[in-house]
Amino acid sequence: MDRRAALAMTTGVFMVIAAALSLLAMSFSISLPKGNMKIIWKDSYRVGNETIDREHEAQFAMGNELLAAKDRASLTACAMNFYKHLRKHFEGEEKLMRELGFSDYLRHRESHNQLITLINGMSESIAADRWDPQSLHNVITIWTDHILHADSKLARYIDPHRPLDTQ
Repeated sequence: MDRRAALAMTTGVFMVIAAALSLLAMSFSISLPKGNMKIIWKDSYRVGNETIDREHEAQFAMGNELLAAKDRASLTACAMNFYKHLRKHFEGEEKLMRELGFSDYLRHRESHNQLITLINGMSESIAADRWDPQSLHNVITIWTDHILHADSKLARYIDPHRPLDTQ
């Protein structure tokens, strides 16, 4: 299977997952109306590491900038900024998980790789001018789900007394 076919298959899988996740999104202050979408940071999303928490909060702001982009140039700039930030963030988060001996490290790292692949696909569709706004909503939904669920496992590892509910 060539790279494009693999990317198309991965994107398709993520879109199916995103449809299911969009049903859960409302419980996490994420709204998916037909018009604009806005994501809202809550302190309950913190994992207990100051750097990661600060970066997650910044990602929510970047995600909202991406969602608010009105033209291809601003969409491209916002997507590039989001991508660069996520790559650096994932490197730091993965380093912390290795240092802590986080038992779910490999699965979490794979989730990061899948998100990067999805964002690359989104960027390619923007560059090729075959942009679909629903794709952006899907990326944002999958990314926020990662923070709310996968990163909450890391939070409970950092602080075992942390409540399971991250809403």
